[in-house]
Amino acid sequence: MLSPLVEFGKFCVDQSVDPWNSHTGAGPGIARIELFAQRIYEDLACKNRGREQSRKRGAGSIKKVIASFRWAQNYLGLVMESSEFQLLYALAAKNALELGHLPSRARPIPISAQRSLGRMACGLGADVTEPDRLFCAAMLLCIHGVCRLSDVQRLYVKDVKNLLEGDSISSYKTKTGAWKDQIFSVHPRAFVERPWLPTLVGVIGNSERNHLLPAVSSDCKSWISGTKARPLLVQGAEAWFKRVFNLSVSRLCIPQEGRDGLKRVHSSKTTMPTMAARNQATAGQVKLITRHASVEMAEHYVRRQSSECTLLKLQAVQLQSAVQREREQGSTRPASFHAMSNAKPPFKRALGDTAKFFSP
Repeated sequence: MLSPLVEFGKFCVDQSVDPWNSHTGAGPGIARIELFAQRIYEDLACKNRGREQSRKRGAGSIKKVIASFRWAQNYLGLVMESSEFQLLYALAAKNALELGHLPSRARPIPISAQRSLGRMACGLGADVTEPDRLFCAAMLLCIHGVCRLSDVQRLYVKDVKNLLEGDSISSYKTKTGAWKDQIFSVHPRAFVERPWLPTLVGVIGNSERNHLLPAVSSDCKSWISGTKARPLLVQGAEAWFKRVFNLSVSRLCIPQEGRDGLKRVHSSKTTMPTMAARNQATAGQVKLITRHASVEMAEHYVRRQSSECTLLKLQAVQLQSAVQREREQGSTRPASFHAMSNAKPPFKRALGDTAKFFSP
């Protein structure tokens, strides 16, 4: 909160102006604050010029200026000439509109990628290291346990062994910083095809550490040990997440466009509830999977899939319209050929061989 106030003071001193109007006791003038904010806006516009929209920074910088002066006014007793910030709010909105970008949404991890994780967890692939095996198995634990990586990190290594016997174990809710038990289990069928959970137990051994994943070296070939030993942080996990989906096994199993969409570790928590919603699960049933406090918190999974269903229905209508038009025009080529050529991939998979029924 203090840094914008300090920068404002430097800005006024550079112009040989008393920032706080000490001689009159009137406090900083709103006009001077607006000039300061305008300079921040222009500096950001210059720095972001030429950058892609997703890489532009500083969308909330003007809002921080407003928040700092409000905070100083309420808690430090700062006297101000005026508290009318309409122009500043307008400038903040303009700044956010031009520099802001939509947050990246965690995508569910597809079945092909889950199978790839299982293969790598079992040591398949010449370029898969032992740390890679542990990380892949931990990601599958996040998927089937519907947990964040930070929740799984709270697990004691000895507790993971209980999952092999079908028992439930307890982790902790780290999103809100509350130490609230998160009870979860993994169905035995989840590791029948690829025994990733026994592999996880075998790799971690009898370690007594109080976190599941330790930090790893930059080449992902060894653990960081000694005085620098520490738990794996989210930033390192994001980089590792991208790495495992570019190893040889992943390149064979997952097409390039599929691998490009796998960027966020949080995708592991959204996978199971999204798959359930796609299979017509209700918000109440999704809540049982996610362990949310209320049904309303699980509804967005169902709403998101409803929008995808709407798109499929629209494409079905467009396909039927194309059939009707070609029937009227007497075309010799099946209408389903044209419609399917222009249809998006999800609709192609949804139709499959049934597309022939739309042909005249």
